[in-house]
Amino acid sequence: MTAIVALLIGTSAKAIGIPGAGQMVHQAQCITPRANPGAPVGVLYAHGWFEKRGSSGYVKLEEDNRKKWQEYADYYNVAVAVPVSEVVNGKGYRTWGRRTPEETLAAMKDLARFACGGRPTVEGLMLVGFSDGGYATRRIALNCVARKPEFAAVVMMGAKPSSATSKVAYRQDCAPLIAIRGKGDGSTDPQGGFYPAAKAMIASIGGNGVVAEPYKGKHEVPNLDDLIYLTELAKPGFLRIANPPVRVTNQGGWM
Repeated sequence: MTAIVALLIGTSAKAIGIPGAGQMVHQAQCITPRANPGAPVGVLYAHGWFEKRGSSGYVKLEEDNRKKWQEYADYYNVAVAVPVSEVVNGKGYRTWGRRTPEETLAAMKDLARFACGGRPTVEGLMLVGFSDGGYATRRIALNCVARKPEFAAVVMMGAKPSSATSKVAYRQDCAPLIAIRGKGDGSTDPQGGFYPAAKAMIASIGGNGVVAEPYKGKHEVPNLDDLIYLTELAKPGFLRIANPPVRVTNQGGWM
């Protein structure tokens, strides 16, 4: 049975649950199964760009992405931690850039504690980044910052593969990298070069990862069916473990 370790304290009641309006996208959230609000955290999701203030198209895209994570939480009976970056670029967008990979993951985990503090997490979290978050998770994976057993896999979606060869020696405890894109996402594959570049990127980390089949959709988080496919790549058999609820076997500290 998959083990669970406990999240550190620091939750906010306002952060629990899926937002009812676009403005809630600006807050860290813990997206929980509606039938089991106390479920353990199974996914740490790093968002894409959106404005620090306002409710334009990027905010609407992020709101729609989180609605899909709500479906995921309901299906798998796990919570999805959604940290919100405090870094704002020169154009006024929240971004995970301007940090080292180590600093980025540390910030993500600190902000996730704020959203989902006090609840347990499954051993073997999925770290999933979309768009700007996908570039961040790519850097984290290529530098072997996310390690097993804390993380089962690191996912980059809505982001281009790196053309640079990883300079970090492969270790057995490096969490594998899964590279995936939407079929209609022109921002990641304008000349059809995503797959050769992604395969070369995975090869540069000792083949510790997979280039996944594209999902239906454009520049967005995939629908539930494709999220299930992605989860089976990252954690084979996770559905059978997590639904019904994962049994808490360890109350040690998280992250």
